[in-house]
Amino acid sequence: TATWSYEAVKAQAVVSRTFAITNFNKYQKYGFNLDATTNSQAYAGIKIEHPASNRAVQETHGEVVLYQGEPAKVYFFASSGGKTGTAEDAWGGGNEPYLVSVEDIYEDPNTATRARWEMRFTAQELKDKLAESGVHIGDITDVKVEYSDSGRAVRTVFCGTEGEKEYLRENVRWAIGVYSTAFTVSRSGGSASDRGC
Repeated sequence: TATWSYEAVKAQAVVSRTFAITNFNKYQKYGFNLDATTNSQAYAGIKIEHPASNRAVQETHGEVVLYQGEPAKVYFFASSGGKTGTAEDAWGGGNEPYLVSVEDIYEDPNTATRARWEMRFTAQELKDKLAESGVHIGDITDVKVEYSDSGRAVRTVFCGTEGEKEYLRENVRWAIGVYSTAFTVSRSGGSASDRGC
C-alpha cells in the first residue's frame, strides 16, 4: 500500500488506526490486544515499514473515522471483487447503516489481488478438507449454496452419503480454504448423486 497515491496511503493509515481502536481488546483474555494476522491487520513487523506509510501515520496522527461521535467499525481487504458485501453477509451481524454493499468502481479486476480466482476440488479433496476439521459426512455428493444480494455465499451445505454439514457465511472459507465467499460452484466430470441432502 505504500506505493499507492499518497492520499490513499493516508486514508489507509486513518482506517487502520480506527480498526485498532475499535478492536483493541479483542484478545485481552489471551494477554494481548491485537495479533499480527489478518484477524487484526496483518502486521509483518518493522522490517517492511516504508517511508511513505510512516509519513502518512505521522501526518494523520490522532485522526480516526467517526460515526455519530464514536469510532466507526471499519474493515478493509485486498479485493472487493467489484462489489462489497454487507456486515450481515460476512458475519451475520452489524446493522451499522454505513456497512452496506456498494459497487466498487475503483477496483481494476485485471490488477487487483484475487479479484478473480478459481479453485478446483475433487469430491475426495472436499471430503478430506472437511475431515481435517472433524467433519465426517461420507463421500461428497453435492454442494448447495445460498447467496446474499451482494453475491456472497451466506449458507453453504456439503451433502454426503452419511449426512450433511452446513457452514454460514465466512465459516466456509476456513473449512475449505477459499479466498472469499464471493464464489460460485460448478461441477465437471459427472452429475451429483441423489443421495445426501
